Amino acid sequence: MLAKADIELYMALALEQAQLAFAEDEIPIGCVLLHHHALVAREHNRTRALADPLAHCESLAIHKALALFPDTLVRDMVLITTLEPCLMCSGMVLLAKLKEVHFGIPEPKTGAVRSLYHLFDDPRLNHRPTYSWGYRERDIRCLMQRFFQSRRKRPDA
Repeated sequence: MLAKADIELYMALALEQAQLAFAEDEIPIGCVLLHHHALVAREHNRTRALADPLAHCESLAIHKALALFPDTLVRDMVLITTLEPCLMCSGMVLLAKLKEVHFGIPEPKTGAVRSLYHLFDDPRLNHRPTYSWGYRERDIRCLMQRFFQSRRKRPDA
């Protein structure tokens, strides 16, 4: 498992991606995907830009990694994301058999790792990545709150 200091370092890169999403009027979620401490992909949500409700940053990063590496190497990868993955993204983590997932803050409405569902702890599944959370929480919450406050103030929201 990655050391906490390493997770914090890479979470800063994921947060930069979330800030890019914010600037593009996307829900500000960002992630990075690592293979043995090497950065493989960095992504942010692009659901509006691509007109694709499935274009979550985790999905984009996993697809990018699969295009670069055979799936046997993807299995050794670590996902670091600002927000707890949803059911779709958690399912992708399981199917790609990623090794670890670390996220900044829980998502009580859609989180599928520890909030709404506990997919990674389900003993019925044949793969269970290790995971942790609680990184850059204040920064991530502040960015999310700023985004949704700005959306509520807009007449088209």
